[in-house]
Amino acid sequence: MNLYQSRDSYPTEQAPDINLSTEQGEQTTTAKIEINEILCPRGSFIMGNINSDKSFKQQVEIKHPIYISDTLLSQPQWSHYCSNSSNWLGANLPVERVSWLEAILFCNILSREQGLNPSYIVRNGVITFKGSHNGYRLPFEAEWEYCAKAGTNDYVYAGSDLYDDVAIRDKDRVFADHTRPLKHAKPNAWGIYDMTGNLNEWCNDLYTETPNQGSVFDIHEKEFTFDLMSARDFALFNVVAKGGSWFNSPDYSKVYSRHCYNIMYPSSMVGIRLVRNAQ
Repeated sequence: MNLYQSRDSYPTEQAPDINLSTEQGEQTTTAKIEINEILCPRGSFIMGNINSDKSFKQQVEIKHPIYISDTLLSQPQWSHYCSNSSNWLGANLPVERVSWLEAILFCNILSREQGLNPSYIVRNGVITFKGSHNGYRLPFEAEWEYCAKAGTNDYVYAGSDLYDDVAIRDKDRVFADHTRPLKHAKPNAWGIYDMTGNLNEWCNDLYTETPNQGSVFDIHEKEFTFDLMSARDFALFNVVAKGGSWFNSPDYSKVYSRHCYNIMYPSSMVGIRLVRNAQ
């Protein structure tokens, strides 16, 4: 099954032409892929940089527990349903060069295979997200940061104050020049790997200069709609990505660092981490 065309025919800046009139790529398989998940409990944390008076910070209560994949989506997991067009190929490497649009369609395919209610409804170019559904989805920024910090504010990176404890870069270089194998460094306190470096990770939030997050995050109340067919400017659909990539220096890979990518753009610096509601 081919979810999208080969990227060889597209310039770097151009995303593939995805038909959003229906959900592409659905198929029936006899085998199901395994997603190793960590249960993250409900709780509160300080979102943002707690050490700066000039940066955003907000006490946030996460009202519901979630399951989060213990590492990024691998190329074999992606290839079970979709064609793999990653820049660097390997069985233990994360999949990249997947747009946000392709990522949510993958979430829906996997949800249906697992008998879950898909979180994204895609009809006639309109994407509607339902936070009350139990299907696989991308995390929101508050959820991602809460899981990366493991419910605390102890570390600058996901599990350590030292970048090289939780990420790998080339010797004598500020950053790496390619992705690294999954679980290549130690996890954070909740056993979640690769939340620092390797790849940025798609989130569900539209990008704003500062996080658009109140004091309570209730996933059951979260809904949004992206009307792509009516939009005159796809640049309006820029979303948050978190974690830092192989290309980003440690200064841009902190748990509160934020990156911005267009939902149509498949980047070699962005990958997928799956979450789903635990209740």
